[in-house]
Amino acid sequence: MGKTARKTASRSEKAETTWQPAAPLEPLNQIQAEYITKIKSSPITFATGYPGTSKTYIPARIAALWLKQSAVSQIILMRPAVSASRSVGFAKGTHEEKMKHWLRPILGALSQEFSHGQLSYMLKEEIHMIDFVPLENVKGNSWSNAFIIVDEAEDCTMEELKSIVTRIGKNSTLVLCGDLSQCDLPQGSGLGHFLDLREESPRLTRMIQHVDFNDFDDIVRSDICREIVMGFAEVGVM
Repeated sequence: MGKTARKTASRSEKAETTWQPAAPLEPLNQIQAEYITKIKSSPITFATGYPGTSKTYIPARIAALWLKQSAVSQIILMRPAVSASRSVGFAKGTHEEKMKHWLRPILGALSQEFSHGQLSYMLKEEIHMIDFVPLENVKGNSWSNAFIIVDEAEDCTMEELKSIVTRIGKNSTLVLCGDLSQCDLPQGSGLGHFLDLREESPRLTRMIQHVDFNDFDDIVRSDICREIVMGFAEVGVM
């Protein structure tokens, strides 16, 4: 092993030994507390609303903790290809490298519970403890004992959402997160349509929970983020 490689390995080993998990997840406001309760008590939860409200961060933290505690055996991550210009399948690199690039926003939350080495291991293609599933591969799958997170769900079509919610198996939790104001689909968001249909069915309303982060005070990422979102709303682009 060369000198540079030894130095890199030494830094990685030092970071691994000094890493500590983050403090336990605590809600920062009442709607986050409601969101956490619904995720923990319901098989399916939809979260909509403004950016910076922890719609994705909260389920990622819960999923990581449950995986660590062996309450689930796998975390499944999905994201519509329309949100990122091209599908993960066409990106360069190994399966693990593609996933790290595609899921970078969510890996930060997972790293609150797992060290870099642990995450790298669980992301490996042959391990599948943390896996990314392109939406075009959803049909035919069935996930049991899993925590499934769909990010950028505002860009899902109605047909995609029907496929996703019917894949859930025993002892599984599904959370879909999206901001309806940022939909990139020319025909409109399937998520919005799905939520409208949910209101018309007592059975769907009972089985599928919905939390809407629709107040500016729900934005916790930063004061800057909140001010920018409010500014966009003032000019009619939110």
